[in-house]
Parts: sequence; structure tokens; C-alpha cells
Amino acid sequence: MYLKVQINMKFLVLSDKSKKVVAKKFKKACQTRWLSFDAATQAIHDDFLALQQTLRQLKDNDAVACGLLSKIDSSKFIGTIYILKEILLVLASLSKNFQRGQVNFSHIEPSIAYTTHKLTEIADSKSPIAALKKDLEGRLSNCELHLTDPQENQLTCLLNKYVAALKENIHRRFDGDLPIVSAFSIFNPLTLPQPGSGAFKEHGTKQVKTLAVHFFQGDQEEKAKQEQLLAEWEKFKFDMHTWRHDIPEEVKVSHLETVTEWCLKRLISLKTTYSSVFPALANIAEVCLSMPVSNAWPERGCSALKRIKTRLRNRLSVDMLQSLLIISINGPELGTIECEALITAAVEKWRSQKKRRKIPKHGHAASAAASALQQMDTNELSDACVQTNTVDLQLLSDDGNGSEVEIASAALNLTADTNCREEADSDYDSECDDFNDMIF
Repeated sequence: MYLKVQINMKFLVLSDKSKKVVAKKFKKACQTRWLSFDAATQAIHDDFLALQQTLRQLKDNDAVACGLLSKIDSSKFIGTIYILKEILLVLASLSKNFQRGQVNFSHIEPSIAYTTHKLTEIADSKSPIAALKKDLEGRLSNCELHLTDPQENQLTCLLNKYVAALKENIHRRFDGDLPIVSAFSIFNPLTLPQPGSGAFKEHGTKQVKTLAVHFFQGDQEEKAKQEQLLAEWEKFKFDMHTWRHDIPEEVKVSHLETVTEWCLKRLISLKTTYSSVFPALANIAEVCLSMPVSNAWPERGCSALKRIKTRLRNRLSVDMLQSLLIISINGPELGTIECEALITAAVEKWRSQKKRRKIPKHGHAASAAASALQQMDTNELSDACVQTNTVDLQLLSDDGNGSEVEIASAALNLTADTNCREEADSDYDSECDDFNDMIF
């Protein structure tokens, strides 16, 4: 019903196969993830009129549709959607900075400052309410909603309270630790001034004092370590200046590792050599590299868990599951020389544990397996194949529906969802493997 309403509103004519391709669903909102919440809000904002008309068509025969319509068919709901749409866009941008595999320490403080400034600007300008009033007279004129003065004042109060609460949470979460985290940006050799200049002498002194006060607190001995850290930093700046010419080109352009991380890792790798020269700085480098600034690793761990422990493999033991997760997360990428050598070594070790019988590719065993397959019930085999068969929607482009799909996708503001296809392909491959194991 929702697709029919969209097609009628966009004045499109689609075939049955094209309808399957352009079928659009709303995103599921998750309260603990800003990106999911933002995507769900954006979907309702873009197609609110189609959603409203769909629920009105279904309300007489569907109690759920009637209940949903009573909740969304109000100016307060659509006003809240407009407020969330504009604010969550700013919060999603900040969230992406912490979801990358690597974090640039020099960008954290400016990103947080920009976020709070943008939230204040939205609250002062009341831009979501102005956009709502404009759309109610334009693209949402058929939704039969009107914004009265009391409702506008209510939305304004809601906007101000929401922005104030967000800013308070951001300050409470970051203000205490932000100076320490930002101080690690001094370990970037590319931002180091030339030796002999006044800027070189003062570079990093304030940040090192912040780190010294944070990590060395207490008695007189700890204060002596603070002075030691400052002295080590004055010497280490000259060493770091010589390292600028040793930075690999792939690190400068890579998104997986920053120059700061490269410098700290080099300091750790030379810890034996520098232990007598920079003992305090080496400890600071270890703390910095082990600090969980980004939440990319736990997110990848949850995704790897869902890929490995599927419905068909729900009886994996804890030890085996942990081993598979370590291989999936920390192992080398497929197709590399390191991966091939590791797999070869693992197979050879497995074969050397005991004498194993190799199944001949040709001969009596192969002919027996072939005859057994021929004697299997044809209906059973076809039913099993149906379960593992998936339709690749991209094949529609081969039978003349490609241009039709592109036009519909552009009209409905659709984007290519490769993740779903990859997920379907992986499910298809796993089911085919299980089916082959069952037969052979």
C-alpha cells in the first residue's frame, strides 16, 4: 500500500519487477545509536505525506494503522520530526568522528566546539519551525495540518529544552577529559615548527604540563616526575623533528592510521633504546595508544559476532567462538600473502596431527557419490535448492528494466543498498555450504 501511494504521488508507471527493486521501507529507530535515529527521522521527514495517506487507507481495516495515524496526524508530531531532523544531522556528524578506526586528537576539541555552536544557532534562529511553516504551505499542503500560535510556542519551548539538555550532556561528558585527550596532538611531527624558532621552543609546553599534572599527582616524588617529563619533552622535540623524513607516504594519506599514532608506535618500538632517555614519555605513549577513544572496535566486534554465530551455528562453544572472533577481527585480510601463508601453515598443522585419508577426486568413491546423488528424491533436492536460491535484483537491468528502475529510484530518493545485497550473498553462500555438507 505504501509503495502504491508513493507511485501515485510521484506519477510513476512501473512494472512488477521494477516495483520489487524500488520498494522502500522506513528505517528502524534505535535510541542508543545516533546514526540509526537520524536515518529513521530523515525517512519520515522526506515521505511524511505518503506515510500519512497510507495509514489513512488502512485505518478502517487495521487497528495498528489506526493507532499510528492518531499519533502522527498532528502538528506536534511533524514539528518534532523537523526539530530532530535538523539537530540529529549535527549530532551524527560528531558521532562519525568517534566511529572511525582512528581518531585525530587535534580534531576532537574543534568538532565538539562546532557541535555546541551549531546547536545554539539552531535554537536561536528557530530554523526547524520556520522550515515546517514553509512546507505546510508547500509540499505538505495536502496533509491537512495547520500550525497555530499555541502549537508554535509549544514547539519553540521543546526546541530550546532539547538543545539545552544536549549541550549540558556534551559538556558533562567531554569537558573533564577533553584537555587531556587534546594534549596528545603534540606528538604529530608534521605540526612541529622548525628548530631555532620561538614557536619551536614553546611548542607543546602547555600540553605536556597538562599531561604531567594528570598522570603524576601526589607526593614530592610525583612532582619530580613532572619536571622529568618536561625535560624529556624538550629533548624529544629534536628527535621527533628528525622523524619527519621517515614518515611513510602511505601513513600520510591513510585513513587507518594517523601520523600521531605512527610516532607513538615508533616511540614504543624503540622503548628498549629510549628507556633510559625517555622513560616517562614512553609510558605516556603506551597510555595514549591503549586509550579507547573510538567506539569502532566494539561496534566491529558486535558485527563480527552476528556474522559468525548465525542461526545455523548457534551451538558454537565459547572457546571456539572467541577464537573465530579473534581471527575475524585481528586476522590479516583475505587475499594477502600473509593470509595465504597463515592458512597454509594452519592446514599443514591440522593434517600433521594424525594420518588423514584423502578423498580421491576420481574413481570408485566419486562414482558412488554420483550414483547416490542420482538416486535421491528429485522433489527433495529441488525443495532444498529453492531454499538456497536468491534472486539478484541487479539482473533486472539485463531484461530492459534498468532505465525504469533508475528513473524510479531518482524520483523516490533511493540510494543503492549494497549492504543488504552483501548480507544476502553471505547468507546464500553459507546455506549452499551447509547444503553441500548435507549431501556429501
